[in-house]
This record gives sequence, structure tokens and C-alpha cells, in this order.
Amino acid sequence: MPSLADIGSDYAGSLLAEAKLNGAEGERQLSLSGDAEDLRIGIDALDRALQGRTNLTLLAGEVENGYVIKNFQLANPQLKAEAEGDFIRNALDATANFSIPDLSVIQPGWSGNLNATAELTEADGTRFIDLTGKSDNLASASKGRTRHRWARPICA
Repeated sequence: MPSLADIGSDYAGSLLAEAKLNGAEGERQLSLSGDAEDLRIGIDALDRALQGRTNLTLLAGEVENGYVIKNFQLANPQLKAEAEGDFIRNALDATANFSIPDLSVIQPGWSGNLNATAELTEADGTRFIDLTGKSDNLASASKGRTRHRWARPICA
């Protein structure tokens, strides 16, 4: 895809990938691998983390009401992430691991690194993210407490 801007105004960058979809309806297997350049998805912190060349890999299996992610990997110099689990409507149950070597890429004024695990679950229609991790030399240039809120769905 030469430009993701064709998808919508929040999107930019390019994606060159090979995708395969095999199997009968309800049992499809999806595989995707490729490279993206300067991705933008409309979330400032992620847009900064997705600058440059990003390698993407996905292997997923279709189940009733969603997909089971068997393997998802995203890697570039700013961010490494991997995930697996059930991305099923009303039954989200997945784990994501990520590493950010320089937090100033995510938010100017921050410093240090972050290695974390996010447990994604859903109960009674509410999605939860339980994040645990480790950071070295963590610092923020802002005084007081900084709150960041991203209003995007975890799973459509």
C-alpha cells in the first residue's frame, strides 16, 4: 500500500506486506509479514514510536467472534513489541510484551527505558490493561503528575 493516508486523515506512511488468508469461513488463518515506513495512526506517542522502518509479522486464526493471535511482532529502533492471545469480542485475553529503549521518543521530556508486559482482559463488557514493567533512569521534565489518556479501542 503506497500510502495509508487513503484509509483516513489520521493515517500516514506506507506498508509493503504480503498477506495470506486461507481456510473456510470461521476457520481462516491469516498471516502477514512486511515492512512499514513512517507509520502514523493518529496517536501522537505511537506515531513518534513508529517513525522510520518498522518490521511487522502476524499469524492469527479466526474463531467465533474474533481471532486468536498466535504471533504478533513489531520491531524498529524505537519499539519492539510482541503479542499473543484471544482477541475475541467480550472475551479478550491476551499478553503483550514491549521494549522502549528511549522513552523520549514516546514523550519529549521523558528519559530512560521501559520493558513491560501488558495483560489485556475483558469482563462484563469492560476492557482492562494490567501493565507491569521495569525502567532504568526514568525521568520526566514535567513537574507534578503527568497523565496520558489514549481514547482508542483495544480491539474492534
